[in-house]
Order: sequence, then structure tokens, then C-alpha cells
Amino acid sequence: MSKTNMTRTDEAIADRVMVSLWEDPFLDPTGMQVSVADGVVTLTGNNLDPEQVLRATSLLADLICVRDVVDGTSVRFSQAA
Repeated sequence: MSKTNMTRTDEAIADRVMVSLWEDPFLDPTGMQVSVADGVVTLTGNNLDPEQVLRATSLLADLICVRDVVDGTSVRFSQAA
């Protein structure tokens, strides 16, 4: 089934997205927020680990109910010693 054939409410998509984020054993979604409009998920949060953001956006893009993912996060970068 293609992504365009899936019809779910934005609220149902947001619920599925959050469950997917919390179920991933390699992801800590603490500090991540999601909003959904017309099947497009916007991921937001501040001072997040860039690898965690990349993993989250990749995971969400693979969900059949998600039309697109917008990364609105800010990430933290480690400072060189």
C-alpha cells in the first residue's frame, strides 16, 4: 500500500510517531516534540544530539502513515577539548 492511500487523522499519526520513537531501543526521544499537519510530521526540540535527530527523522520517514518529515530541531555540538 502506498503512503498516499493511507488515511489517518493527524492525531492518530502523532500517536503512532511517538510510540515509534519510544520503542526504538537506540533512540532517546526525551526533549523531542512532534506535531502533525496533513500527514506531515514536524520534529522539534532544543539542544538535541545530532545523531539522535538523524535516527528519529529516518525512522519517521519510513512510517507508512507519514507523508514527510520536517526537521525543526536545534542540535548541540560537542566542543573540542
